[in-house]
Amino acid sequence: MYVERLHLVNFRNYRESSLEFSPGVQLIVGKNGQGKTNLLEAVYYLSRFKPRPFSKPSDLIHHGQPYFAVGALVYSEHRRVVVKVMVGRGVKNFSLDGEAKGSASELRGLVKTVMFSPEDVMIVSGEPYLRRNFLDSAIEIADAGYGLCLKAYRHALVQRNSILGKWERYGQGLPRVLEPWDLMVAENGSYILTKRVEFIQNADKVMKENYPQLSGHDYSPTLTYWCSIRGKAVRQDQNFTQDEYLSALNESRSEDLNARCTTKGPHRDDFRVSFYGKDAGRLLSQGEKRTVAYCLRMAEERYIYWKTGQNPILLLDDVISELDEERAGRLTGLGFPSDQVFITDTRVDRVSSFNPEGIIRVEGGVARVERA
Repeated sequence: MYVERLHLVNFRNYRESSLEFSPGVQLIVGKNGQGKTNLLEAVYYLSRFKPRPFSKPSDLIHHGQPYFAVGALVYSEHRRVVVKVMVGRGVKNFSLDGEAKGSASELRGLVKTVMFSPEDVMIVSGEPYLRRNFLDSAIEIADAGYGLCLKAYRHALVQRNSILGKWERYGQGLPRVLEPWDLMVAENGSYILTKRVEFIQNADKVMKENYPQLSGHDYSPTLTYWCSIRGKAVRQDQNFTQDEYLSALNESRSEDLNARCTTKGPHRDDFRVSFYGKDAGRLLSQGEKRTVAYCLRMAEERYIYWKTGQNPILLLDDVISELDEERAGRLTGLGFPSDQVFITDTRVDRVSSFNPEGIIRVEGGVARVERA
């Protein structure tokens, strides 16, 4: 899978730009603040149809303009497809090969990407919701059913919490009012939990295979999923059933009433990165956290390939700058399984060892493609 052509209109600091790429490694080079990351984000947007973490859709629209548009010609599974999106204030239009689509869910995951950025260290040391968001974003690209379950779960959770927020008015009829939402939460929540634990189990293997190679250490972190439904860490691939979930909801009914919200479920879970039982977020240096975060993105890439048979496009934002020379060399030595990799940096010489097929020079929202 790779992008052959990318067209941007009013996207971030790009007024209008058309670029053609080849397979292989593409270096995006320029000074800070010129628009290197914005090119990666445009490709990322065509994969998920939502901004990266810490951004809003309105942030993507060029200042003073009413909309942005992104389109790409993508080679995927022995055919070429054209994916386009136009987003304005209150308006979203999507199309595939010129045919209008009703929603982003019809196209999400068609273009598969994995993006590493410096902010990914927050997955290791930040709040639990960042790790939950990482899991959900990674899994839904590989499993369309997961995205549908996540949407249904969130809808049912809002309805259930609304009832719990004013539970006194229902009196003895409260169980009857909660029942349909309990069933919907349990049905979708059990699927979400099963897939998250499956992902973490596979990610733990990837971490143990690659962290020692990247770091030069003879040890690696352990990943465990902490499940509020079971009240403990889940260390192996397990199926969660709807009946088990319903039982846990019944057991936590008093706690939910006191809190006036649902206190157990995927929305309260976390996964932990630890060394010898100690939290990696507190124990590791910034460089070591960055290495852990990169391994998590490797796990995302492997999971997508395992589930779909397709290697996603890799988007590596400033992956080298904060690594010492030795770790940077190890990263280069690992290589990339993907058909196409975009790497940003301020200097060509620092990333030339990746053997690029193309160099994209960016200045002031204008990009120019050169052949390496």
